[in-house]
Amino acid sequence: MNDKTKEKIVKISIVTTGVFIALFLLIPFILTPIIGDDEMFHIWTINLIITFSVGFIMIILNNVWGIKLKPVDAEKVASPFDNFDSVSGYIKKAAESDRYVQQPLLSSTDEGLKSIYIKGSGLWKEDCIALLYFTELTDDSLEKSYEAIYKAFQAYYGRKRITDNIAIFIIICVDRITPTFNGFVNSNIEQTLKLFKLPVGICFEDKLIYIAKQKDAEGICQYKKLRKRFLKFMQLR
Repeated sequence: MNDKTKEKIVKISIVTTGVFIALFLLIPFILTPIIGDDEMFHIWTINLIITFSVGFIMIILNNVWGIKLKPVDAEKVASPFDNFDSVSGYIKKAAESDRYVQQPLLSSTDEGLKSIYIKGSGLWKEDCIALLYFTELTDDSLEKSYEAIYKAFQAYYGRKRITDNIAIFIIICVDRITPTFNGFVNSNIEQTLKLFKLPVGICFEDKLIYIAKQKDAEGICQYKKLRKRFLKFMQLR
């Protein structure tokens, strides 16, 4: 079975899961006036079981098949920032006014993770902004950046295992574009069950902001919310 067929099956399971979730929410309102409570409860329970089953199958298939999403060109927006200090200053002010709390960094370097902001957004939910700077982004520095962000969260929670839902803007500022930077902003975003991310690149050479896109796949609704929030946070729309 080729990847295209696998991708279609996963997409069908995503749509099916969405339909059954909608039915799960609507059944009590639609059927309660028509049938008795016992019959409605049985139908509601069956729908709940099917919803969880289809959703579980979708997750298993996506992970077992290891489907790689096709790259998607990033959304490009004119940048009002001339250098990293201007970006850092704006984000600090905007984050604090939006009730984010700046977290202490485990180490301070000229390049890499420069600041991280976190705020609670609900029960077991956190919103986060990670701001990084590099002259030129490389594969090694990108990998170390992810490690630094994860360690910052471990320090925030005081434990190694993170179980909360996290929505994060990963903003990487660079002086010049590299293949790694292109890969970072042009990759079709792959979300996970607990971590929803929006990769963003800011290049001072061409004065553009690159916002990574996501086409279909798991977490598409969360991606759309993150993108909308980011544009509002940065006053780009």
